[in-house]
Amino acid sequence: MKKFSKIVALSMALAMTLGMTVCAEVSPGTINTWVDKAGTPTATNSQGEPVEVSIREPEGGETVVNAVSNEIEAENSTLKTQIVEAAADAITIEAGAQVDVDLVFILDITPSQSGTISIEIPYQVEDTKENETYVLMHQGTSGWEPVEGAKVENGVIKFTRSDYSNYALFLVTVAEVAPTPTPTPIVGDPVTNEQQSSQTGSQSSQSSSQSSQSSSQSSQSSSQSSQTASQTTQTASQTTQTTNETVAPTSTPVSPKTGETVPTAVFATMILLAGAAVCAKRAQLNH
Repeated sequence: MKKFSKIVALSMALAMTLGMTVCAEVSPGTINTWVDKAGTPTATNSQGEPVEVSIREPEGGETVVNAVSNEIEAENSTLKTQIVEAAADAITIEAGAQVDVDLVFILDITPSQSGTISIEIPYQVEDTKENETYVLMHQGTSGWEPVEGAKVENGVIKFTRSDYSNYALFLVTVAEVAPTPTPTPIVGDPVTNEQQSSQTGSQSSQSSSQSSQSSSQSSQSSSQSSQTASQTTQTASQTTQTTNETVAPTSTPVSPKTGETVPTAVFATMILLAGAAVCAKRAQLNH
C-alpha cells in the first residue's frame, strides 16, 4: 500500500511539472500586456467614414500563440520563410545571412463593419535600426499570410484589409557580422621581435640560396659558352686542314717517273729525223 501511495505521489508531481512547463511558454499576463500596449485605434471605410475597431486577445488564446512561437523556432519553418521574404522588401538580406524573427504580439483586430477598412493603431514599439524591420501577418483560412502595404511608422501600425481576425506583428533582425580584427604587433615584445627576426633571417637565407642558384646557373652558362667556343675553334681547324689537303696536289709539283720520259724522247727523235729527211729531199729537187 505504501509503495502504491509513493507511485501515485510521484505521478501527480510529474503531471504538475509537465503542466507547469506547458503553461510557462505563454502566460495570460503576456497576452494582456499585448492588449494594454495598444492605444486607441482610428479607422475609416472606403467612403472615408469613421469606423470603430476592437482589439482583444487573439482567438485561440495561448494555443495559437504557442503554435506560432514553435513554428518560428522550427527548422525549415514555412512561416519564418514567409516573414523573411516579406522583410526583404524593406531591408537588405543577403544569401546565407543569419536572420532572427521575434514575435511582438498576436491580437484580434476587428472593425465594427465589413468591407475595406484602413486602420491605424498606436502601439508601443521601438524604432528599428538599419538591419531591422517589422512584418505584419494575418491568419486567414489558409494559414498565415503577410499583410501587403502594412507599415510601422513612429509607433503607429497602418494597414488596410477587408477581412479580420488574428494579426501577428514580428520583428525581423539581420545579424551584423563583426569584421575579424587584424592583430597588431606590440613594439618591444620579445616574442614578436623574435618572430620577426626569425622571419627576416629565413627570408635572407632564401635570398642567398636564390643568389647561389643564379651564380651556379651563370657558371654553367659560361662553361657552355666556353665549350661552344672550343667546338667552334676545332671546327675551324678541321676546315683549314681540309682546305690544305685539297690545295696540296695542285701547288706541289711532282717529278715524272723515269719510265714516263722514254716515250717523249722517242717521239722527239722521230720528228727530227722526219724533218731532216724532208729538208734533204727538197735540197735534191732544187739541184
